[in-house]
Amino acid sequence: MKRNRIRTLLTVLGMMIGVASVVIVFSAGAGIQSLVLGQIESFGTDIISTEIKAPANKKTSSNMDTEGAQAIAMGAQITTLTLNDMEDIIDLPNVRDGYAGIMGQEQISYGNELRKGFLFGTNAAYIDIDKSEIEFGRFFSDEEDRNLARVAVL
Repeated sequence: MKRNRIRTLLTVLGMMIGVASVVIVFSAGAGIQSLVLGQIESFGTDIISTEIKAPANKKTSSNMDTEGAQAIAMGAQITTLTLNDMEDIIDLPNVRDGYAGIMGQEQISYGNELRKGFLFGTNAAYIDIDKSEIEFGRFFSDEEDRNLARVAVL
């Protein structure tokens, strides 16, 4: 070691860099794992969310596009998940409940006012799963949902 000081120095330096690299990689992995688990726990560890997203094409892709998946798909009917699929999933023994929803933006009018508003259509089970709070009034019931009653939550 005394005769080859440069070789010894380079060997020690290589070992130090190797150990430091392993420590950094494991620390980064633990940090990413903690971040992902935190995100999952904030949503709820017993909830799985599935969304249908239509891929954007060159004509409609923009950062300012707020029309939603239907506008991006330019009228294409998405048939990958249906209400029957949701009912089949709810019938599984390890699934307690589920809801379906559709989002979009539409013109909303009240009196003389016209505005573009965000709409979220869902079924009555939504309030039990999402745990949203109603400030005034109540959420619509399963019976109203099944009878297609003209009700809304604002």
